Amino acid sequence: MHHKATSHISSSHISAPKTRSQVGLAPKAVDQQKKPEEVVGGEVEIGHFDEEAPIVTLFLMAVQLLFSWPGYLIVNASRDFSFSDFGILLTLGGLVHATMQTSFLTVTKYYGIPYIFVNFWLALIAFLQHTDPKLPNYREGAFNFQRGALSTVDRSYGKFLDHRFHGITNTHVVHHLFSQMPFYHAEEATVHLKKLLGKYYIYDDTPIAVAYWRTFRECRFVEDEGDVVFFKK
Repeated sequence: MHHKATSHISSSHISAPKTRSQVGLAPKAVDQQKKPEEVVGGEVEIGHFDEEAPIVTLFLMAVQLLFSWPGYLIVNASRDFSFSDFGILLTLGGLVHATMQTSFLTVTKYYGIPYIFVNFWLALIAFLQHTDPKLPNYREGAFNFQRGALSTVDRSYGKFLDHRFHGITNTHVVHHLFSQMPFYHAEEATVHLKKLLGKYYIYDDTPIAVAYWRTFRECRFVEDEGDVVFFKK
């Protein structure tokens, strides 16, 4: 389903953006009329300033990188209630049993730390592949498979990591167009895809840390209306 509904605002499982109303912002017409010096209840409205504070951004980034995937499973974002919850309970049961048979430190060493490490990269790659100020998001009136698949960014994490990730970072566009393609053909296919797509192929060479910071701060929501919408902050 992820590949079929990429960049579809209501159907995408992983990359669906939040809308203006979902993040608690005033409607667009009202927001455009507000002035910075407006007060609420006699006090300056500073909530949005808190969200812009670098320390808050860093904290939220850490939460996303460490806990977004477990949270995705726990709240049943994929809507497969029985399978996701059963899998989580089964895994937790296995971890409890392993802890009783060995020790908490042993389970942490051989499962907990590797899990956090893998989750870090999974969350970072998935977010940056499908979130960028340049990427459009579609509602039903404008969405089709090709548009969704092309609303994906290729990024390089450096030759070593690109190789260790089997090219999923720098060949993600072709992966979404042809998800059954073996990874070892993706780089060759991407070379030809670039020629075919021309300006419609999206690649960002911004250093990953900078790209993550920029994207996290600038891609907060999309408008509640419109068939084709872009991220806003």
